Amino acid sequence: MPKGFKNAAANAKPVYATVIGSTQEVQRPEAVPETVQTQGRKGAKLPRINMAFTPQNLEYLRIMAGLRGQSITKYVNALVEQDMDLNREAYNAAKRLTGNG
Repeated sequence: MPKGFKNAAANAKPVYATVIGSTQEVQRPEAVPETVQTQGRKGAKLPRINMAFTPQNLEYLRIMAGLRGQSITKYVNALVEQDMDLNREAYNAAKRLTGNG
């Protein structure tokens, strides 16, 4: 291993890519059941976003997702669903106000 490589690898920050203006056809989440496996399946793409987390929050997500045997994406989706259930009434009222419900 080249000199200094270990230190550089230890201090490396993750690199994230964001796709902007994709021309692929995207199925909306309501059209794709949660249990469906989209990886490698044509036409079964879910919308994606790029998110940034504090180091403490990212560590928490990694640990909690790992405890449940889930990916961070599945864990965060479960958190959003729990929050949506807790705020269902306010969410539905807001959707009606914006003309989306």
